[in-house]
Amino acid sequence: MRNGLIVLAVGVAMWFMPTPAGLKIQAWHLFVIFVTTILGYILQPMPIGAIAFSAVTFSALSGTMKVANALSGYGNGTMWLIVSAFLFARGFIKSGLGRRIAFIIIKFIGKSSLTLGYAITLSDFVISPATPSSAARAGGIIFPIIKSLSSALGSEPGQTARKFGAYIMQVEYHANAITCAMFMTAMAANPLMAELASQSIGVQLTWASWAMAAIVPGSVSLLMPPNQKGQEEITVPIKSMIIGRWMDKGDVLSDWQEFIFMRQDKAEEKLQFGNFSSEYTRIMEQVDALLEGQAGEESEASTLLMV
Repeated sequence: MRNGLIVLAVGVAMWFMPTPAGLKIQAWHLFVIFVTTILGYILQPMPIGAIAFSAVTFSALSGTMKVANALSGYGNGTMWLIVSAFLFARGFIKSGLGRRIAFIIIKFIGKSSLTLGYAITLSDFVISPATPSSAARAGGIIFPIIKSLSSALGSEPGQTARKFGAYIMQVEYHANAITCAMFMTAMAANPLMAELASQSIGVQLTWASWAMAAIVPGSVSLLMPPNQKGQEEITVPIKSMIIGRWMDKGDVLSDWQEFIFMRQDKAEEKLQFGNFSSEYTRIMEQVDALLEGQAGEESEASTLLMV
């Protein structure tokens, strides 16, 4: 409430100030709306989208801009491309799809620190066309996976950082910077650069033409990860990490005991409400097989627990 009053007070005060010499009143009022909007973005009395729409609406209602001019930006295909890409990115993060893709890639090729680096690189590459924010991609999807892997492999900030964590962080930084340039929708600034190229020098860039131009140099760069000099080469028992078998015996028993109790609680809840599905029963039986060490069911149960 207070932030909203501050934004309104600044906007009203500037609106009724004398127009500076050399400026038309319409230009001054447009500047006031711009300043008030930026202040609203900073203080955020409302969501940023609501502030933007309010500013556009006020510009038209006050006569500062014609309605057609005020709404002209919404007819720009580049802007809607960015909006659509951000919606896809939000879906990747909220649904966990990006994380699942990364885990599946790690499962198949993550056998050592080097191949784990390639797995993280490939994961970033696969999800980059649908995530136009490098921060969302690296920080929201990839970093939690890197952090978990580093912790599981005994690499934490400090003395053990160079065991694995420092290397894999360099790999992701390297990959993220490259994938940002490989696809038009991999970074929010890319469509704006395409628009600038169109308006300034008349070069028309489409999503496909951008990707075709960048795919070869980008792929070559992705195949050349940071040097492993000074890093400890490790063999990563990915399957064992997933099922917990490689942990200390006491930790394994504790973890599985907690998992069993949680599973029993869920089972009782399902039975109580008469919603005990055959699919749920099948998964429980596979987990039972895993806990009892039956090799035939171990792989599928591991996959279920992972994703």
